[in-house]
Amino acid sequence: MTLLTKQDLLARMRAGEDPVQLMRRAILETGGTWPEGDLGEGLFEVQFENITGLGSSARAAVEDWAHQAQGERSAA
Repeated sequence: MTLLTKQDLLARMRAGEDPVQLMRRAILETGGTWPEGDLGEGLFEVQFENITGLGSSARAAVEDWAHQAQGERSAA
């Protein structure tokens, strides 16, 4: 199994893959934790490659992470 990088995640999200499942896989592969079951709504935080995404659902947090990661990449 190949570990996903920030660039991999962004490219695969742009290609139409499920962003929540991609982020879940990336976090679990690097030793992080991801809650199981229906996550519903609440306050969610995802952290990957020193970027934090926040949102009212897992999807919103992953979208926030992607937005920040894209901005970081274009600033580099």
